[in-house]
Amino acid sequence: MGSPEPGRAGELVQSLGLGVGRVRVWDDLRAALATGEAALVLLAAPGDFAGGQRQGAMDAEDAGALAACRARGVRIATIEPMPASVLQLDAPSQPPSAETAERSEVVAASAGAGVVLGPGAPVLLDEPEPRVRGRAIDAGGGWARALPLLRHGRAMRDAADLFEHLGPVRSAAFEGWGGAGQGSLGARLFDAMDTLVWLMGAPEQVDAAYIWPVRTRPVHATTGETLRGLQGDLTANLRFADGRAASVALSDCAGRWGRSVTLIGEGGRLRVFDDAGAGGGGGGGGGFVWFSADGQTVDASRPVRRRRGQEERPDEAFVEAVAEQVSRLLDPRVPPPSPTDYAAVLAAAGAALLSARTGEAESPRTILRMAGSR
Repeated sequence: MGSPEPGRAGELVQSLGLGVGRVRVWDDLRAALATGEAALVLLAAPGDFAGGQRQGAMDAEDAGALAACRARGVRIATIEPMPASVLQLDAPSQPPSAETAERSEVVAASAGAGVVLGPGAPVLLDEPEPRVRGRAIDAGGGWARALPLLRHGRAMRDAADLFEHLGPVRSAAFEGWGGAGQGSLGARLFDAMDTLVWLMGAPEQVDAAYIWPVRTRPVHATTGETLRGLQGDLTANLRFADGRAASVALSDCAGRWGRSVTLIGEGGRLRVFDDAGAGGGGGGGGGFVWFSADGQTVDASRPVRRRRGQEERPDEAFVEAVAEQVSRLLDPRVPPPSPTDYAAVLAAAGAALLSARTGEAESPRTILRMAGSR
């Protein structure tokens, strides 16, 4: 366990009742990554590490610490996006894996072929994308595995067989809520764009509005250019080149964890969620419900009900989501999830941040061009 504040890590260990003698305490994150022995390092709040507040590639010291950690076979996971800006994709991480390199070649070779719909399908655009060095980097190898992502969660896996029956997604609505200690607004925005890019491909335009969380600040405060440390509320409308659309509503000041995505297709409406109360069962773990086009309930997961007398914890759903994905990351029997297309996801998120500043709809292509020109 570690903290950037000297002495703070020891206090946390004692407050959790773990005992300093049984838990190694670190006050230097880079030293912990470079020399610490562990199966996995979970970065709950990386702060400025790996370019959190800088707009260029991460510095050599941070890159070296991550490389040393990976060289020992230690997995790295993070609750906050890393990288946090498309501009950081130039970071000296490592070459893309064969899987991600092959996927990029498919995308490049298929440019001009239109848009392919469906989960995990390659994003095919009507013109070649601006070249971004490192666009195929999978965060599981080059940086850190972002978690918990909705598309990697149990609820999405349980609903996976329904996608082909729902048909191509023509519209979607993503909601992502959290409270103190459950990740920043930037983490919620990354999760939303990761889910929607996976389901629908890259948007053509993003029109967003942002509200600062502190009442003493102006309501129309502006965002920065990075996802790290972003706080408050954000809404966005995404428009796709072929007429499809999606909406996003997010906040890290909403008191309690909860995520859902609602998909509309020819087969009706499918809602996938992972907050404790969304299914009406009073339990955790989330689930899904599928309504046909004529309003009938076609399929639904069974909620996990709380035991009588069992105390409800405000952080329960968030902790369960993190723990479940950490467990799968450590299990050698579980195949790795499909990689994140960081260029597409961060470009869409960057377009949302730019739109919140300009008050106009912005294109992810603009963000990619800005990154490619550096």
